[in-house]
Amino acid sequence: MNVLRYANRVPLQFQPGACAITQTIMGTNWRAYGLSQSRGSLPSGPVTVLVHMASVWVPFTSESKEAVASYPEIQKEIRLALQAVGRKLAMYVRKRQKVKQEGERRNIFLRYLGEVAEAVTTINGRDKKSLYEQLLKVAKRKTSDADLKLDDEGRAVEPAILPTSLAKAY
Repeated sequence: MNVLRYANRVPLQFQPGACAITQTIMGTNWRAYGLSQSRGSLPSGPVTVLVHMASVWVPFTSESKEAVASYPEIQKEIRLALQAVGRKLAMYVRKRQKVKQEGERRNIFLRYLGEVAEAVTTINGRDKKSLYEQLLKVAKRKTSDADLKLDDEGRAVEPAILPTSLAKAY
């Protein structure tokens, strides 16, 4: 995780551990939002957090303006903002994981559909092709989330459509 700290349009480049921004980020439970985090450290993952504090009076730790002072009100507001962003991040991560899991589930279904259709045809004498098409429709309906295309914000881009390459498997 990258943490970018700004106060009144000035990047805070020194003393990240003494800054209220970094302390609040490390104190947030990022595991609840889908990131891994060791105790007392920044979370790990492909995430950049940018915190910008704009005020007529930013309480710095020293005259050199290297870090924001740890006032409870400031840390509370930063924590609430991080939690709001974390909830959106968790929804995004969960949607991506669900699409991936449904794709894996569909591959398992498709791997065995032909053999199931053949076995049922052997038992009751039904038409193998029509039975396979019915099983394919059920597999499509049960794993419809695998067809979702998500944009950068995790929203569905287009309706779910079964790829024609999967429909022609048998």
